[in-house]
Amino acid sequence: MSRILIVSADDGVADEIRQSLPDERYDLVRSTDVDGGFEHLDSGDERCDLVLYDQRLSDDKDKAPERGLERYVDRASTMDTPLVVLSTAKHSAEWVPWLNAGATDHLPIEPINPEVLAAKVAVLLRIKERLDQLRAEAVIDELTGVHNRRYLDEQLGARLGEAARYDMPFSIGLLDIDHFKNVNDAHGHLAGDRILQETAGIIRKQMRKEDVLVRYGGEEFAVMLPQTDRLGSVILGERIREAIAEHSFDVDGKTLRVTASVGVASYPLDNCTEPEDLVAIADKRLYQAKDAGRNQSVFE
Repeated sequence: MSRILIVSADDGVADEIRQSLPDERYDLVRSTDVDGGFEHLDSGDERCDLVLYDQRLSDDKDKAPERGLERYVDRASTMDTPLVVLSTAKHSAEWVPWLNAGATDHLPIEPINPEVLAAKVAVLLRIKERLDQLRAEAVIDELTGVHNRRYLDEQLGARLGEAARYDMPFSIGLLDIDHFKNVNDAHGHLAGDRILQETAGIIRKQMRKEDVLVRYGGEEFAVMLPQTDRLGSVILGERIREAIAEHSFDVDGKTLRVTASVGVASYPLDNCTEPEDLVAIADKRLYQAKDAGRNQSVFE
């Protein structure tokens, strides 16, 4: 079932949308303000497939911060999520600029035409489904089921840029399983694969829904942490590290234990605006953790 986010403070508009879209086909969720809608956009496996955004929120300073639509366009574009602007605009000169800015489509709300709404939603969701299929083939790590390095390279610049534009913190953590080569040498690569799969699951359980887990390469993972300052990223990094150290891996009847080292970098405290610089700082700290004895986190 496709999940559709309605971002509107207008109860009448929300009711008209619900009446136009059948419950058996769509899961409709609603936010009456900009920030509340982002909780649905960033909700991990339950993230939305389509956004219906009421442009009037951007003009109502009591209901939304400035540049609300711009923020949604930025985030939706990183997720390949179609965004339809709802407005009272009567002339194309009023709403075409929103499409040029990155919105997918426009729909007038005085009144809402239920047939047009239903048809546009169906078409956009078909396109979204196909894009998701193609994207999954390109950006999902086959072994662990988490995102791959290509996804990180695509997303990191956009997420860091968003943090800079809207004055929000952003952090990235790099995690490397300690002495992983010894595991492969002593127990075989199938055992190593099993540990990588379980480690990905352990990390996921510690993450928030809006965090993004990536297999960075080999036995190394990366975690993108939007709206997370240094303190928050250190707390999460330590929680992940401790969970891995405490876990018993059952491989072919044998119980194995591993540890991990973590390096964390945070914007704006680390004073860099380029994604490769932020990764380089996290990577340097990861190897500082290795050099200091492993099974620890370094964050400054």
